[in-house]
Amino acid sequence: MIAERTNSQLNNVNPNFQNTTQFLIERGVPIPECKRGRGPQRVYPYHLMQIGDSFFVPNKKTIGVSIPGKKFTSRAVDGGVRVWRIA
Repeated sequence: MIAERTNSQLNNVNPNFQNTTQFLIERGVPIPECKRGRGPQRVYPYHLMQIGDSFFVPNKKTIGVSIPGKKFTSRAVDGGVRVWRIA
């Protein structure tokens, strides 16, 4: 649920408030568990790759990955992105 406050309500909370954003900052909202890259939700085969292996992902422009102890690089190629394990 999105809570909306008027400028006067925000000025009462913080007299230095300036209406510079359309976003309400909230505290205490729990962070949902991450579902990408772990367990059965794995999309790409990073965990199976050896140095020098690569895979192709069609219809993508970029892919970012960060796995401790492993290094990957990716390049846009015709029709998608190719990802290599380099270390």
